[in-house]
Amino acid sequence: MRVTESGELMLEPGDTLVAYSDGVLERRNRTGEEFGLERLMTSALEVRQPSAHATLMMLLATFEDFANGNPLSDDVSLTVIHRDADRRTYIGLSALLNDVGSLLPGRWPGLV
Repeated sequence: MRVTESGELMLEPGDTLVAYSDGVLERRNRTGEEFGLERLMTSALEVRQPSAHATLMMLLATFEDFANGNPLSDDVSLTVIHRDADRRTYIGLSALLNDVGSLLPGRWPGLV
């Protein structure tokens, strides 16, 4: 896994790209601990699913479980792009947490 702040990137078949805003890294739990880059990277590896959508939903669940009900203090963007290993096509999904509440009702009260 590598971290790139900007530039060009060629996704090889089977690769997954996770892009995020600083609000993801700076999300705090009830004790004030930040989610952070290391936790995001570890989570992305642990929850990887066959599709970008499923991986995104698992990452969002991990993100919200970490916060344990602590409200957002910044806007949050999280994008997962997965290059299919067989069909050589790009499959992607992007979501702002303010829009995700409609995908998983009850997970993010007050954001919809």
